[in-house]
Amino acid sequence: MTAGATTPLDPVLTPPAEVQVSVDDSASTATLTWSAYEGEAPFAEYRVLRNVADRISVDTLAVLSSIEQTTFVDSTLAPEVTHSYRVLTINASGLEVASDAHIVRLQQQPPVIVNTLDLNSQTASVDVRWSQYTGRDFSSYQLKRSSGFETRVITETQARGDTAFVDSGLRGGTEYAYQVVVVTNRGEEISST
Repeated sequence: MTAGATTPLDPVLTPPAEVQVSVDDSASTATLTWSAYEGEAPFAEYRVLRNVADRISVDTLAVLSSIEQTTFVDSTLAPEVTHSYRVLTINASGLEVASDAHIVRLQQQPPVIVNTLDLNSQTASVDVRWSQYTGRDFSSYQLKRSSGFETRVITETQARGDTAFVDSGLRGGTEYAYQVVVVTNRGEEISST
């Protein structure tokens, strides 16, 4: 090879992507955006990689062959787990150049808050109202009532905006406690106080 000649495997001809990651805790997503490839060697593809902290394996989330496609949304994140992202830029000769790693962690969603417990002694009922769950993977609300040593689900609704229930037919002289539990599509239960 002559002096000054370049090879398609020269990293200077295939610069790494500059990546930014933004996390939306309420939607349980991480959005990756990166700089479009501007190298001298012909472009082949981007690969979006994710690694879970403390694990050796790396998942390839996407293989993108369009040089203009510089965004990817990961909607498979688990809460309270640290994820590391990289974008590989690969040229037509097979040279892979990795971006810097970006570490993200979804926060656990806060529970709903029971805002109102209005007792109506004339009708022996309680009007229970709570804040709407704004987190990810909503499946249903369960309203639980406790009295003495017994706790049971008195109603369940799959409507996110349905945040009120009138519990009627209560017994006088009995102490009741209420709790709203959000059930997620992942089988998690997030309980109010």
